[in-house]
Amino acid sequence: MKRRVLLSFFGVISILIVVLVITLVPRRIFNYEAENIAKVTILNGINGELIELTEKDDVDRIVYNLNSVSFQRNGISPKAGFSYKVTLYDKNDKQIDSITITGNGNISYKQTNYKATKNKIDLKYYENLYTNR
Repeated sequence: MKRRVLLSFFGVISILIVVLVITLVPRRIFNYEAENIAKVTILNGINGELIELTEKDDVDRIVYNLNSVSFQRNGISPKAGFSYKVTLYDKNDKQIDSITITGNGNISYKQTNYKATKNKIDLKYYENLYTNR
C-alpha cells in the first residue's frame, strides 16, 4: 500500500514537471521553409490596411524572422487589439498559417499566447512596410 502511494506521488510529480517544461521552456514554434511560401499578407491592426507581399526577399525576411524567434507560453492575453496579423500562403494560394502579433514581442498563435524570449519579432520592418508605401 505504501509503495502504491509512493508510486502515485512520483507519477503526479513527473506529470507536473513535464507540464512545466512544456509551458515554461522557451522554444521555436515556427519552422517554415521559405521556398514553400509564395505570399504573405499583413493586416495592420491599427488602421486595417492590408499589404500583400510576393517578392521573394520580403517573404524570405519574414519567414527567417519568424523561424529565428524562440517563444515561451504566456498566460497574459492582450485586452484588445493587435499590431499585425501575418498570414502565409503556398504557391496554390492556400493559407498555410496565421500569426497575430500583439506587440512587444508577444504573439497569439493557435489560440495560445506567447512572448518572445530569444530574438524578437522585427516590428520595425513591419512598420516600415506601411510607411514606405
